Amino acid sequence: MALDLGMLVALLVFAWLGAHRGAAEAAIRLLGLVVAYGASLLAGKLVDASWLAIAGASIGAFIVVQLGIELAARRVRARAEGAEPSDPSRALGSLCGLARGGLLVLPLLWLAGFSESVRATGRAPALPDLSSSRSAGIGQQVAGVAATQLAADGDRGSRVTAKWIAEPGAAMTAFADVAADPRLRVLQADQGFWSDLENGDVAGALARPTFSELARDAELRAKLANLGLVAETSALDAQQFHEEMAAVMREVAPRLRELRADPELQALLADPELRARAQAGDTAALLLDPRVRALAARVSR
Repeated sequence: MALDLGMLVALLVFAWLGAHRGAAEAAIRLLGLVVAYGASLLAGKLVDASWLAIAGASIGAFIVVQLGIELAARRVRARAEGAEPSDPSRALGSLCGLARGGLLVLPLLWLAGFSESVRATGRAPALPDLSSSRSAGIGQQVAGVAATQLAADGDRGSRVTAKWIAEPGAAMTAFADVAADPRLRVLQADQGFWSDLENGDVAGALARPTFSELARDAELRAKLANLGLVAETSALDAQQFHEEMAAVMREVAPRLRELRADPELQALLADPELRARAQAGDTAALLLDPRVRALAARVSR
């Protein structure tokens, strides 16, 4: 309830600011925010580095665009020479301010929704209970719809990201369920499968019984599709699933050889805490570990 009240007050403040500034300045600030978000996304995609570097590039692009928009808005204000906006200008400015406020608070609402989704899974009970907040749910739904639309024709990474944005709690639970699937555990323990991949024999690896049994399971294919790890059509067609996984394995094979010789991976494998989490099947804790995320980001480049 307090979160909903806070968001409502924030929107009213932005609406008042828009009316006070007038339509021209409010519209420039609204357009500038949209451009800043776009520049931030583009900068993040152009940087081929660690997650920290990607975040820095995105934040830097956002700030640079906002500084430019601030200068443009001040020029508009100076040209008005202190004249009060007309009533129609105030009305339109109020709408622009309200829209700008909505765009600014949306990421905060999504974070609140993300927090509540994770808390509801029982994996982080210490997080605040936001189940009564309607704004958090709305923010997560809006962000989820936008992410899903943007990833509709995207690659695997885009699909997975969209799933985590739209339903983070469900995605975390589903990922843990898939990771704990006994057929994946058997495949993980099949040294011949991984040896074939390391040697570049993708066809041989996928022909092994451990993978063939997994590929024939329609329920498991559906779970992987729900996570965005494979296309929706692959969940219905075992042959298409096989072909999609073959393409993935051809990309993965060279990196497996690099990983085996990677000192950072060896250090992680030797870490008793991480080994205990892996043996316990605590996938969520592994995914949240900054060392694991850093290694995954470097390998995925």
